[in-house]
Amino acid sequence: MKATTFDLQQEQLDQAYKLIDVIDLFINQFAGSPVSSIQSLVEVTRRLKVFASQQLSFFNNPALQTAKDFPLNYIYALIHDQVACDFTVLREAVFQRLASDSRSLQTLNIADHLAEATIHPILGYQAPKYVQSWGKQQGAKQDNSALKTRPTLVAAAGSTPVYPEDTIVITYFRKFPSIRLIPYAPVALVGIPFTSIFRPQDLLATPHELGHQVFWRWRALRSVIQTKSDTLPAYAGRWAEEIFADTFGVQAMGPAAALFAQELEASFDSLVFKHDDGEHPVSLLRPYVHAKALGSPKARVTQELVRDWTNYRQSRTDADQNFKNSSNKTITVDSSVGKQGVDEYGEIVPDSPVDELVGLCLAQLQAIPQKSAPWWQDELNGSIDSLFANFSSYLQSLPNEQAIEPLRSDPQIAKRCSLDSRRIHFEDETWFKVVTDYLKYDPTTLAGQGANTIEPKDWLPLMDMDAWADKGPTSNPRGG
Repeated sequence: MKATTFDLQQEQLDQAYKLIDVIDLFINQFAGSPVSSIQSLVEVTRRLKVFASQQLSFFNNPALQTAKDFPLNYIYALIHDQVACDFTVLREAVFQRLASDSRSLQTLNIADHLAEATIHPILGYQAPKYVQSWGKQQGAKQDNSALKTRPTLVAAAGSTPVYPEDTIVITYFRKFPSIRLIPYAPVALVGIPFTSIFRPQDLLATPHELGHQVFWRWRALRSVIQTKSDTLPAYAGRWAEEIFADTFGVQAMGPAAALFAQELEASFDSLVFKHDDGEHPVSLLRPYVHAKALGSPKARVTQELVRDWTNYRQSRTDADQNFKNSSNKTITVDSSVGKQGVDEYGEIVPDSPVDELVGLCLAQLQAIPQKSAPWWQDELNGSIDSLFANFSSYLQSLPNEQAIEPLRSDPQIAKRCSLDSRRIHFEDETWFKVVTDYLKYDPTTLAGQGANTIEPKDWLPLMDMDAWADKGPTSNPRGG
């Protein structure tokens, strides 16, 4: 007998609940570990279990009004895939901490310390708030005013935390650098490449990955950048998140991160080298983004980085000054990132789209109070030849024992993260308050008390919590 739509929905729901049972067995197996990093991973897994259970309860609701593009079968499968993706990462991270050889474990510990040092300046930072204002563009015609408006952001009273002060970072090995953004715990799960065991400079990708989490957690900054993106050519606007992550990574690790980017982009073949995937800046110009992100165009090392990349780009047999954007339109490098040449300053010409985005990202990051100058400050006037060696020395200055205190167990997690047919309620004044800030409606009510239906516009933001996705309205996990 052919299964009905209802049967399929129930099967998807049952599979998701069975996965939660498997997660529960895992939690019970490792709950008593004396290793602090494993204690934290088990606590994150427990929060995942609670959050997933509440999500399934919420979406298994007759009051839910389905959306044409997202039927219940899809929603249940999505929740299963989101949870399975996170559980796979958490499980792998636990086993790596238990079974790794001493050198691999030392690399994980150093990577944890590096990640903590990267986000330390931003922990507890109270960022300014902005509100969006719509105003008529100059020269707008009276009969077409609706099409001639453009959003601007104006400062608002108050501030909002970017990162809760109890945020921790846990690294684990995987094929390539990545970050898994999760909405239910103050934790960054960062994937580092296996090659970093033998090539310390491969850890230079870690701050870039953390930049993705900052981009999504710092809502006011994201609004500023996305508003600016709306005024730029579409291809540049689509690169905004990656440009911020590049800028964040360079500001954390300095010129070595920019040199590492050159190595990476130079490794691509001609198809990738000039290909615009609609998300990442094209390889032939991306190293200029990193050079600009240093914020010191007249520094010796910036000049060397720009000069060397320009020479390399022009030496390739596939080199020219153009690339095709994702709409197959020819774009010149000069018009995107400013005219590049071996001039006496190595400056990037301002006011090109990429320059505007990098400048905006720098302005936001440089507003964060710094207790001390970055460790790489002296490298600005040094030589490009010593950058990786200096980074290795910096890593050696970090502790190589376990970096993190255990994530505190929260016995009230179910209460703090409760969803039912009428309410989304997060009581935690740190992390879950930040999470609910992403939702586009009042976080304490959903479709109003006593409503007969919960409309798609109300539940769609909850379906993938912005960047918590394995598929869905937003995207896949960040990386690159």
